[in-house]
Amino acid sequence: MVCSLVLEGHGNFRVKIALSLVSRKGLLLKHIRHKDNRPGVYDAEVCLLKLVDKLSNGTVININDRGTIVTVSPGTLIGGDFSFDCSNTRSIGYCVEFLLMIAPFCKVPIEATLTGISNNLHDPSIGMIAQPWLPIYRSVVGLSASASTKIDIRKRGVYPGGCAEVLFTSKPCSGIVPINKTEVRKVYRIRDVAWSCRVSPSYAQSLVPGAKSLLNQFLSDVYLTKDHRKGQYTGKSPGFGLTLSAERKDRGIYSAEAMSKPEGSGNVPIDAETVTFNFQYQSQNNPTKSSEENMHEERHDDSNIDANGKILIATCLGAGVQNINKSIR
Repeated sequence: MVCSLVLEGHGNFRVKIALSLVSRKGLLLKHIRHKDNRPGVYDAEVCLLKLVDKLSNGTVININDRGTIVTVSPGTLIGGDFSFDCSNTRSIGYCVEFLLMIAPFCKVPIEATLTGISNNLHDPSIGMIAQPWLPIYRSVVGLSASASTKIDIRKRGVYPGGCAEVLFTSKPCSGIVPINKTEVRKVYRIRDVAWSCRVSPSYAQSLVPGAKSLLNQFLSDVYLTKDHRKGQYTGKSPGFGLTLSAERKDRGIYSAEAMSKPEGSGNVPIDAETVTFNFQYQSQNNPTKSSEENMHEERHDDSNIDANGKILIATCLGAGVQNINKSIR
């Protein structure tokens, strides 16, 4: 196979695979963690390549013995109805983000039932993708595809037990819609979801007053909802958390989230009111930030979407080669 794209390293692994599939250009990925103590692709990346096999027809993927070289000969993106186990190494959001990158370019609609972990400390949760990111994504793929793009959390399962279930549906788009966002307007409202599973409903209820009292210092339009899951609608592990989204009048959205430490970590929170201000935010730079503090920082970044969602939107806009897309950062 002649590879027209030769790239190095494991960074942006999903984006590289997605762009290869969409452009139908052969890809050679080399030097994947070749100097690490654990070289090669990780289990989550192998799982992602299996998802590609589910979605496409004629795609040939080869991994060398050490796992440090991956070659992709893209076929046709089909889509269709299927079930897929995302494993417990990464959250379902890791796969959903990838699906959103390629779903508009499939030949038939996608109806995927995904199982695995809905919330962990490393990946964007399904709630963060569905609430803050999806409205921006829908504006990019156009009216026809946006009406069918939905993410439904049927079962919530946190790390490490998992057993969450998510239904992802989408429809091919006729073309990427160009956007022109060069101004940043003020935030006019904040929406919040306090979720819990396999714990007392009081955990989610206790998070609401603390978060609202802090956010009301900036805005009066703050609305918080509770999502408590129990019985057949939960996975195997207990947990609770917050997902925040700040909306601007130009439809720009900033988002942040935080959750309790996983079961078995040696420090499972007991007092939910205290934990409201001591959540571990999923950031390697400062793991002690709360979701409220991160929301404030995202706002001062003066971007049209939060840091985690930029790569998703940029990938879709990059496919709109016939139009000019403008957005601050």
